[in-house]
Amino acid sequence: SAQIKSALLLSGLVGGVSVRLTEPYRSRDHTERILGMCGVPVVSHQADDVWRVELRDPPEQIAPLDLEVPGDFSSATFFLALAILGGVEGGVEISHVGMNPTRRGLLQVLGRMGANVGADPFKEHDAREPSSSLRGLPSKLVGANVGGEEVPAMIDEFPVLAVLASRAEGVTRITGAGELRLKESDRIRVLADNLRAVGVQAEELSDGLEIEGSDHPLAGRVSSHHDHRIAMAFGVLGALPGNRIEIDGADVADVSFPGFGVLLEDLTAART
Repeated sequence: SAQIKSALLLSGLVGGVSVRLTEPYRSRDHTERILGMCGVPVVSHQADDVWRVELRDPPEQIAPLDLEVPGDFSSATFFLALAILGGVEGGVEISHVGMNPTRRGLLQVLGRMGANVGADPFKEHDAREPSSSLRGLPSKLVGANVGGEEVPAMIDEFPVLAVLASRAEGVTRITGAGELRLKESDRIRVLADNLRAVGVQAEELSDGLEIEGSDHPLAGRVSSHHDHRIAMAFGVLGALPGNRIEIDGADVADVSFPGFGVLLEDLTAART
């Protein structure tokens, strides 16, 4: 968990003690990058098939920063998915999107599924965070297997992946993602329940999901369970031509993406 890792590193910094952490897989590293810019001695490296992160001799004070932060990759993926599934005429191009290697794991999975996506050469920003423009075009998707070391680099993208899988040909199987049960909602259970509620064959696994895609129209009522990513994912699914999906608690999307619903309406209203 990147959140737990960040909390421990920041606790060490505030408490003036060194911290040594071990991760089975590399998780998001935004905190390490920012601390490094502040002159805090944080080292991250792979050793013996694990990732080690160390905070060594933290300073008593750190200097303030003036930096440019690129756009959020996770937020961009909802509109990328909308374009891939044919919900935006002509596709989309989203500029200045953060492309941190510990965050962009979904792009590899989209490639295996046959999605027509592309990105410009990456640019480095003040926080040493690469960014790029992302493009998505309507695509015919196929199911894929996702799990293992892929999970940490796309942990926030599983709701949007589930929506993509529901419209892909064949079965998508997700494993090794038990952490999803500890998010704002139990995302494994909620995704399975909501997908079934609109007519998608979905099976809840202990650590993931199995989703059989189809191209028939989807309709029904789902709940966000006060989870912003669930609300946005099913907002995208409901915005596709032919689908009729009502979402209880859709306004929770504003937690991380104020104006999401308005932007979604604007993009889909342009369809002829």
